Amino acid sequence: MVPSQLGVILLALCIAASLASNAAYGSTIGSVSAQHAAAITPASSAFAIWGVIYAVLAVGVVVQIRTPLPPPSNVFMALSFVLVALWVPVFVANTPRSIVVSGMLLALASTCAMMAIVSGQCWTNETSASSLLVDTGFSLYTGWLIVATGLSVGVAVEKYGVSVPLEFLFIPVFVGLVFAIGVGDPVILLPVAWAVFRLENEPWHPTRSSMIVLLALGEVAGVFRLLRKWGHGHE
Repeated sequence: MVPSQLGVILLALCIAASLASNAAYGSTIGSVSAQHAAAITPASSAFAIWGVIYAVLAVGVVVQIRTPLPPPSNVFMALSFVLVALWVPVFVANTPRSIVVSGMLLALASTCAMMAIVSGQCWTNETSASSLLVDTGFSLYTGWLIVATGLSVGVAVEKYGVSVPLEFLFIPVFVGLVFAIGVGDPVILLPVAWAVFRLENEPWHPTRSSMIVLLALGEVAGVFRLLRKWGHGHE
């Protein structure tokens, strides 16, 4: 079996481990989150996006059986899922130290996911529907992980008695913007926008609206960067 296929198997196993961890502790995550960072926490229905993400990733794994990404990409993504699986029990422990560690785990998981996209040269082959499907799964997951990292860090800050304002969400917004424009990723900002749209306790005001404007401009810039990249690939 070639290394590329081993990378796909490793990714599938680590996704399964993440699902198992969520199945074991998932009912507690919402109750812990609800105790903290109310200003930046999306409505519980927003987390249904995980179903879409896992479905697209599952199809992408099947696609990769025939056309796998380079091994480093799947290894980085598998490591990201391992960190997410570890994050769940650490987060639900809900102690000051565990909440800080959980934020660090998600930050590392987000970094690994972004490295997976870069090392896999995602969003470079516009002629392959299977490739675009794999890229979409990776980007949806990474975008939501950037949001989850921001939320987890916000919970850690509030655990130490510091109120977290809505403006805190500008951090994941800017991280997503930089990556989308730098790589030419047309999908990674969509989960970030979904989180901003689905904020549970915040009315529409200039701060929230400015996030949406930034994300819309970033999406346009990311698509423009992607089209330029594809155009240069044909030269």
